[in-house]
Amino acid sequence: MHRVKPWLKSTGPRTEEGKAACFKNLPAWTDERRVKMAEITREVKPWLSSTGPRSAEGKAVTSRNAFKGGKKEQLRALHREGRAILRDFDAACRELEKNGLDFVAAPPMPSLTDEQLLAVIADPRAHGGT
Repeated sequence: MHRVKPWLKSTGPRTEEGKAACFKNLPAWTDERRVKMAEITREVKPWLSSTGPRSAEGKAVTSRNAFKGGKKEQLRALHREGRAILRDFDAACRELEKNGLDFVAAPPMPSLTDEQLLAVIADPRAHGGT
């Protein structure tokens, strides 16, 4: 049976007794062990084989790794502004409907003869198109 180690739980202990219970099965670092590990670290020199950026450009890029963008407040403000515009638009629509006006209906399209339609297709700029 696989037993979950208490120090790996995501919620973690809430009391001092709980914290002590979590670490009671972990090996303690004695003074001798600390000295030995310090000696090993000085012999191995792991900082010499670091794989981090070496150029100024690479360091500039990695210095922004944790940057999240800083746009959250701007997006929230835009969202609030957009919702306010929609509320105003909705109120204006209701007011127009209350007065019996239907502004949503499209204006009637002028009817074109086949010749006029072909002329517009051939050269839209000559007939007010873009």
